[in-house]
Amino acid sequence: MNSMKVVVFLGMLAVAFAQQEQQQQQCNIEECLIKLRDPDPAKEGGDLKIFCSRTVEGLACLDRCLDSPIYQATSPIVMGGVKQLLSEICAPGSSLGKRYLQESKCLNHQNTTVMDCATSMIEKYPALIQRPDPESIIKVFCCSIDRTEECIVEKVHKDCGRGAAKLVNEMMGRAFYPINQVICYYNDPAQCPKF
Repeated sequence: MNSMKVVVFLGMLAVAFAQQEQQQQQCNIEECLIKLRDPDPAKEGGDLKIFCSRTVEGLACLDRCLDSPIYQATSPIVMGGVKQLLSEICAPGSSLGKRYLQESKCLNHQNTTVMDCATSMIEKYPALIQRPDPESIIKVFCCSIDRTEECIVEKVHKDCGRGAAKLVNEMMGRAFYPINQVICYYNDPAQCPKF
C-alpha cells in the first residue's frame, strides 16, 4: 500500500457521484486510477520524481474524465487536500517526503490495504446514496471516509508498525482536511452507523 492510494479512494468516491455521466464519456476512469498506482520509490533509488510525476498525471486524468457538474463543483474540496499533500511530499528537501521514503518499502508491500478498505465502502456507497435527503447522503459520505481511514490505519499499524501508521494517518488527515472542514465538520465518527 502506498499513501497516495488515498487518491484512488477519492477517485472511486468521485466515480460513485459521476457513474451515469462516465458511461456516456469516451474517457476511461480506470485508466486514470491505474496511473495512480505509482512505482515503489524505494526501488527507484529513493527518488520521488517518478512517483510525483505519475501521481500528477493520474490526478490530471481524473480531472479530465470526471467532468460532471457535481465533480467540477466538488473537485476543489475533494481533491484540493490531495493535491496539497502531493505538493508537500514532492517539494525538494521535504521532511514529509523523506518520512514517506523511509516507510515506503513496507507500505508498498501493502498494495491491497487501501483498495480493500475503500472497496468495502465504495461497494456499499451507491445503494446508500439512494436515500432522498441530502443530510443522509452527506452523513454516509463522511462516515464512509471515517471508516475507511480507520480500516487503513489499523491494517498499516498491524503490518508496518506504529511509525508507518502514524505517517499514513497524518497524510490522510492532510488529504481529507478540506473535506473535513467544509463537508464533514459536524460529523461525529462515534455516531456513524456500521455499514
